[in-house]
Amino acid sequence: MLWTIPVGTAFPEELAFRGVLLALLLRLTTRRGAVLTSSVLFGLWHVLPALGGSKANQVVEDALGSGTAADVARVVGTVLLTALAGVAFAEARLRTCSLLTAALGHWAANGIGVGAGSLL
Repeated sequence: MLWTIPVGTAFPEELAFRGVLLALLLRLTTRRGAVLTSSVLFGLWHVLPALGGSKANQVVEDALGSGTAADVARVVGTVLLTALAGVAFAEARLRTCSLLTAALGHWAANGIGVGAGSLL
């Protein structure tokens, strides 16, 4: 959790979504448009992990049941929550002028998710 999440997930995703993509979008559209577009794409980036077999997905499956309706609910919920987190990370990036702030927030959010999934 201390190595894989920051190095394998949070930092590379922040570099891509709040570093490169957000900067490109800010050149093409308004701040609001850049934040929303990068955040929606960040949410959509998480469709495949939502379909995978992680511990967190097992917890959700135990709560929602299995089947197509449960899969759709899990994917839609994942996309919405990660898009909302993307807005928070983008705002943190822009307000502090630091990609590190967003990356540490992302690391913390993922760590909380892993911890909660392990406890449940």
